[in-house]
Amino acid sequence: MNLFIYETMIGDSPRHLISVIEPEKVFADGLKPKSIIGQLRSKEHAIVPENIAFNPAFIALFQETIPQAALQSKDLHEEAAHQLDGMVFIIDHRAKTNPGSKPQDIIGAFQVVSGNIVPENYRPNPNYQIISDDGIFQLPRALEEALMQAILS
Repeated sequence: MNLFIYETMIGDSPRHLISVIEPEKVFADGLKPKSIIGQLRSKEHAIVPENIAFNPAFIALFQETIPQAALQSKDLHEEAAHQLDGMVFIIDHRAKTNPGSKPQDIIGAFQVVSGNIVPENYRPNPNYQIISDDGIFQLPRALEEALMQAILS
């Protein structure tokens, strides 16, 4: 997943908006509010959580779309069958490239009962970071496609 920074003017002040939408699509269709991850507080500083004012609409879309798409994952259901009871976690793939799972890499969890996922018992992780010190979220292809479809719809 790539990040793009778009400069826009609000009054006399430049704003630097972060999105995953490619420039060609933005120039053709505009930058929809739900496609904006957030705004940089300072363009001179790195793209790290402390320098981003996150867009609640994007966060809500992300936390709505990812669990719904994850329920279609054969791997998640296999893990639940193996787990039997407890929780099955949706983990950002940043954890694969940076050793050790961190709280900010756990997107959320489903309750598992008798090897079956309980869809209505999804819990988003309040510590999850869409952009962390390790970079932007990294999702399995199916989840990324579902998110992009939700953003562009």
